[in-house]
Amino acid sequence: MAISNIDQRNDRHPFDSLFDEARRGPYGSMLFLLNVSCNMATIGALITILRLGFALMAQEVISLEPRPVNTTDKNATFGFAHSYNRSLNRGVNGGFKSACEDVTIPTLNTMFCVEDTGKPLPEGEFLHEYRLCNMTTPGGIMLSIQQQFPFFLTTFRSNTTVPTRDESSIGSRSTNLMKFAIYRTERDEDYMPLDADITECTLSLAAYEYTGPKTNGSVFSFDNIQMVELEWSRPASEQAIRRLVSSPTKTGTPDLYFDWIDEMALQDFLQSPTFLLEFVEGESGSLKHGLSAVLGAEANLSNAFDNMATSMTDYVRSGPNMQLATGVRIDTEIFVVMCWYWLVGPGLVDLASLLFAIATIVGDTRKQKVPLWKSSALVLLACQNDADEGVIRGTSESVTELEKRARASKVRLE
Repeated sequence: MAISNIDQRNDRHPFDSLFDEARRGPYGSMLFLLNVSCNMATIGALITILRLGFALMAQEVISLEPRPVNTTDKNATFGFAHSYNRSLNRGVNGGFKSACEDVTIPTLNTMFCVEDTGKPLPEGEFLHEYRLCNMTTPGGIMLSIQQQFPFFLTTFRSNTTVPTRDESSIGSRSTNLMKFAIYRTERDEDYMPLDADITECTLSLAAYEYTGPKTNGSVFSFDNIQMVELEWSRPASEQAIRRLVSSPTKTGTPDLYFDWIDEMALQDFLQSPTFLLEFVEGESGSLKHGLSAVLGAEANLSNAFDNMATSMTDYVRSGPNMQLATGVRIDTEIFVVMCWYWLVGPGLVDLASLLFAIATIVGDTRKQKVPLWKSSALVLLACQNDADEGVIRGTSESVTELEKRARASKVRLE
């Protein structure tokens, strides 16, 4: 449009072929810019090139974007509990936690060995006779191992104890349920201990704050899991179902409860033969490995007890006292998004083209002294074809004559 307006002038430019190519597209416009000095026509050629470049932006106005949409679904639930009570439906305490530490050196320093007759053995003396060695961890858990050089040796020993609580002291508010001690050692060919390792772990009550639970197929996850430390709310000894509070106090923490009968039952289980084990290698070795196969020399005890605490917590959440938190199903739907800012470039180019066309028409009209209306389609309403000369001639010279002719004309449709 910009170049064609220039080309319709009465005087013929010596670069007629360049004008013709320029109005056909960007390629001709580029050739025109390279061969013609800067003038009004070069501005039109530049607008033609810019129109092609900015035209692609119009395709970006409509964007199809997938977005998550929340849909109510009664099957979208998550179990939680505020108390541990097998007989009452009051919810379940948040869960359990574990903490482990290496107590090898302080425990070995307490080792005391005796013969089978009970006679003490001198320190560092290894005899062929049977001997029994006792040691105590810093947490007060006793471990016993047996050995007879070079026939057999205890390579795994575990023991548990219930932490003592003085109801009159501040320490009685601790939520420690059970302490574990694990003795592990390698041996040489003479059944002598090598690289003994002793670990003490504590299982305690804890609460967990879950943020952003979500699932994708069979994978369940949380955006964040924060553990809340707990302590008993006094007086603990006067309550059958004791209340737990956060330590330090944290606003928004619900009431948590733990039935003392269920606490005793849990402690009895943790003191059963399942957890009190000894594995002896050699001629008089044990045939039952028990937990030694899981917590042996190559096992990471800290991870093992963390996994146990996590499993116990999951059981509490899905147990008989479970409460349900409802959620939503997230579906993906396609949304049509209008990005109007992509039209800024094409809009500016079209505006420049319009202004350029108007400026060209007005400039040519003034230069050739032709009325502005003759630059429009109105002039075609008053013209005749001269067949002899092969041209179209105008019969009117003003809009006033056209208006008079229009009033005097009568038209009949057949």
